[in-house]
Amino acid sequence: MNYYFSTFLKSTKKVFSEIQARQMSQLPIRCINFDDPKDVARHGRMVALVEEMLRLQKEHAQAEALKEDRRHDLARRIERLDTEIDALVYELYGLTEEEIGVVEGQNH
Repeated sequence: MNYYFSTFLKSTKKVFSEIQARQMSQLPIRCINFDDPKDVARHGRMVALVEEMLRLQKEHAQAEALKEDRRHDLARRIERLDTEIDALVYELYGLTEEEIGVVEGQNH
């Protein structure tokens, strides 16, 4: 989304870029085919990962506020989970290694 917004949307001096409905309708949002068992399984995995991420983020924020030692382990777990979510999204969209590099800012 960040890549799309910075590349294709008109920038203004406001906090948010100007976004028109026509531009939003052009976003490459993949729909889940609930008749396809692979899509259903992938969707279920993504939901589980996102729920876990939300739980870990909340737990990390609390541990960070209290300066608990476990905050470092939680941060590592969040990073690994983020990588797993990214990989699932890349698979969902069928991205090549080169495209993944562009998304991650490694190739321009």
